[in-house]
Amino acid sequence: AIGGALGLLVGLGALAIPGVGPVIAAGPLATALGSTALGAGLGAATGGLIGGLVGLGVPEEEAGYYAEGVRRGGTLVSVASPDDRVDEAVTILNRHNAVDIDQRGSYYRQGGFAGFDSNAKPFSATEIQTYRGQNPNVYRAAGTTSAPAATGSTSAGTTASAGTLGASTTVNEGERVAIPVVEEELQVGKREVEQGGARIHTSVTETPVQEQVTLREEHVTVDRRPVDRAVSDTDLSTFREGTIEVTERAEVPVVAKEARVVEEVVVGKETTERTETVRDTVRRTDVDVDELNTTDTSVTQTMPTKDANTRSNI
Repeated sequence: AIGGALGLLVGLGALAIPGVGPVIAAGPLATALGSTALGAGLGAATGGLIGGLVGLGVPEEEAGYYAEGVRRGGTLVSVASPDDRVDEAVTILNRHNAVDIDQRGSYYRQGGFAGFDSNAKPFSATEIQTYRGQNPNVYRAAGTTSAPAATGSTSAGTTASAGTLGASTTVNEGERVAIPVVEEELQVGKREVEQGGARIHTSVTETPVQEQVTLREEHVTVDRRPVDRAVSDTDLSTFREGTIEVTERAEVPVVAKEARVVEEVVVGKETTERTETVRDTVRRTDVDVDELNTTDTSVTQTMPTKDANTRSNI
């Protein structure tokens, strides 16, 4: 079925992404991959498969887990569904062993995974088979995946947890299976962040000014004029050698400056409070029980997934 689906998609959109390998996609994922490949360059950390998933709203860290899963031989399935058919899409994906991306990312980190490396080579078919054989607790059989198995047995009279179950598990007589119902609670807190403010700069500027002032100056004048008269006693008293000095005086401007405060800029801070409504979604495990018209009793495990719109088999 997978081979037929791939053959159908060949003409719809194929990209060769370094670190991931050939990717065949259709629909919103193909559009996102094409735009990020052209905009950021194939193989770039923000381009390729990770960029396409981020463009669809997947957090970057989770997008790295999806890309790493594809590199290791997994299959990524992206579903764009109207709201009234989301549950149907989730049921179909769960039926085919959809992976909990949080658990898979935790497993990758335990093995030293620090982030998707676009320079790493995709696994070959032989490497995929060997890798899954070395990790039976994660890959129970080629082409199927499940959550890591817990240690312990499920013999008659014992109770097994859902973590030890595959996608379909037979319950023998005397056995009981506990399926945990997980429900998320919304916890809202608050933290302080910087969102603006004011930076006040002071500078000194110079402005040319002018004033008018009246200044007085003294000037010495020497005039010669012809005289013809008899010498008087006064004239005879000055009839000797001597020196007469006349000093000129003048006024000059005196400039002084006085600094005065003409304005004040007052900087303060006030606090206001507002009430904001926080809206989000919480998940809950729903357990559906179907009556089987056979003599065998089996339990089907439904694994919670990270996002109803983006699911994977990796």
